[in-house]
Amino acid sequence: MVGGWALLLAIGMSLGIEVPPASAQQAGTLTVSPTSGPVGTVVHLSGVFGPGCTSQNTFGVTFESPSPYGPEEGVAQAPGSDGSWSATFVVPPYVGGAATRRAGDLTTGTWDFVTPESCHPLGPLLSVAFTVTSTTPPPSRFVGMAPTPEGNGYWLAQAGGGVFSYGDAGFYGSLPGLGITPAAPITGIASTPDGKGYWLVGADGGVFAFGDAGFYGSLPGIQLKPYGVITGIASTPDGKGYWLVGADGGVFAFGDAHFFGSATGGGRGGATALLPTRDGGGYVVAFAEAAGSVASFGDAPSLGASGPSLPTLLAGGALTPNDQGFWEVGTDGGVFAFGSAKFYGSLPGLGIAPAAPITGMTLTPDSKGYWLVGADGGVFSFGDAGFFGSAA
Repeated sequence: MVGGWALLLAIGMSLGIEVPPASAQQAGTLTVSPTSGPVGTVVHLSGVFGPGCTSQNTFGVTFESPSPYGPEEGVAQAPGSDGSWSATFVVPPYVGGAATRRAGDLTTGTWDFVTPESCHPLGPLLSVAFTVTSTTPPPSRFVGMAPTPEGNGYWLAQAGGGVFSYGDAGFYGSLPGLGITPAAPITGIASTPDGKGYWLVGADGGVFAFGDAGFYGSLPGIQLKPYGVITGIASTPDGKGYWLVGADGGVFAFGDAHFFGSATGGGRGGATALLPTRDGGGYVVAFAEAAGSVASFGDAPSLGASGPSLPTLLAGGALTPNDQGFWEVGTDGGVFAFGSAKFYGSLPGLGIAPAAPITGMTLTPDSKGYWLVGADGGVFSFGDAGFFGSAA
């Protein structure tokens, strides 16, 4: 019987890869804290993965099902010169990526954080279990924000359907105010073009309209269950329709919103946002795992770009008014600008670690600034974006 290292050596030789002797291998370590929690839990990852790691390597940890070829999400970062590595992972409501080619719902139970023990391509794996205790975030978790037309205020939305108004944003109602508990957590908010209403969307595709926002349909209303949880909603330019986007990249159009295609089957991880073009003739779907990873449809230009390796998942994005660029934000508050989008700052750039993960971003009307919102209701303003208050 061939021993494990002998077999590894034989495979390496057959592939033409130089495999160092077993004595040269250094045991790695992987630390995960905490080891259990619901969706939205912030998990700190760290370890030392062998002397083969250098700052030129892209080194990652995947959050995956224990079963072979299960769904996964991952983060990546360049290690230090001593092979040390660290990252922050926020447990998302979806899993997917290249392992299944589609993203689906996260389930409760045991999942694994997995990473190579060394940077050598045939290095052994390290694995630490994590228990997902609930796929429903607390109702108080803030999940998104929407600006007023003049940019002098904004609304914040909670998973339980609560809505908070700041600046010149009018309050037009909320689910708790109506005595309604949504069947699935609210995951996004979009405002009407005149700023006199807004929509909330749930993870199941349920839509709730307030103020002058019209109701044009929902997924439960047509008895359709999305393959991946719905992660966002976006209004058409005239406010007479809206799009929903699922974690698997699926797009659903209601009212005068046209369907231009979906991003299912791309293996790029969970989709976090749908960004309509100015005329509503297309949209861009942004993904969670890699900065610059987007898919364009309709009249949206091809905007995909190669971004940096990220030690955190992306939480949302925004499209420039000329449709020639876009921004993305990570759960750590890092902001990435592509194409014609201008960079106005980020939380890591200010040396700020948010008290809670960033869950979304929105743009000022003139595109010369943006806001970030955290799960605790904290609001961060950049560029010409005014600060009108927060719920933190």
